[in-house]
This record gives sequence, structure tokens and C-alpha cells, in this order.
Amino acid sequence: RIAKQKELTAAAEAAANAALAASVSKDPNVLVSKCLDILAQMEKDKMPIPAGVSCWPGGSGTAVIAGNAK
Repeated sequence: RIAKQKELTAAAEAAANAALAASVSKDPNVLVSKCLDILAQMEKDKMPIPAGVSCWPGGSGTAVIAGNAK
């Protein structure tokens, strides 16, 4: 049962990745959105976010860094 569920999960992830890959060529902001989702999850999980990370392609080198100021 577990192996079957893993197989179904892998198939669903493959389909999602294919849809994402297709949408990137039409709208690169899909990658920006995904990057922001990852940063939000990192912050939620209290993981350190590397300095200078930017989700904006071709940015001017400045970045907004979200963090937990204590």
C-alpha cells in the first residue's frame, strides 16, 4: 500500500513539474512565485535564509531578506 502511494505521489509530482516547466516558458514569474514560496517555507521552518537571496531575475543585486528579528 505504501509503495503504491509513493508511485501515485511520484506520478502527481511529475505531472506538476511538467505543467510548471511548460508555464515557465510563457511566464517566468512562475519561478519567482515558486522562489517566494520556498523562502516563506524556510522562514516558517526557522531555517536560515542566505544573505543576498533574490527571487527576481535580472535584479539590480538588491534583495529583500525576510527574517526573524529577535
